[in-house]
Amino acid sequence: MNESTILDNEFLFNKIKDLESAAAPNPNYHPGAGETSVETSMDYSDYAFGFSLDPDGDNTAEVQINAGEIDRNTVAAAKIVVADDNFVYVRRTISNDTMLIATAASVPANSATYLYYRLYQFTVTDGVASLKLACRPFDIEGGNVVTDIRYDATTKQLQKKTMAVPTWTMIEGGQAEDCP
Repeated sequence: MNESTILDNEFLFNKIKDLESAAAPNPNYHPGAGETSVETSMDYSDYAFGFSLDPDGDNTAEVQINAGEIDRNTVAAAKIVVADDNFVYVRRTISNDTMLIATAASVPANSATYLYYRLYQFTVTDGVASLKLACRPFDIEGGNVVTDIRYDATTKQLQKKTMAVPTWTMIEGGQAEDCP
């Protein structure tokens, strides 16, 4: 994963928050606007990588993460118990695309063995889990992420490698998103 992917997700999250604030005006965002009774929380339970709190009704710190896909590789649903301020993330083994939903106080850094995809952060108050931060609901497509770029003097082309196509291919002009 590169920094532009992270920034794109943070941008999307901020836009969702802006839309929520527009649906229920808050004087901090819209001076002079009054409070409304509009419900602005999103129900994540129907989406890929969505979640349900206390799915079996027997453990209020348990969260079920729905199945999803990362670059067309299936990630199985999982039930996990979260602690206060824990993150829920997917750990992807690079060598064989094995996926595991896990939780920890922080999301590990990508390595030569694993890639990590941050999904959510939860708070736990009096044993009850609640959403603190939604980072990446929905399926994740990162196949167009540029992993390397070079100039080939023989062909006089700017070339790239991507996660989906790990061989050198020509960068076609006019597409700013091709540049890392």
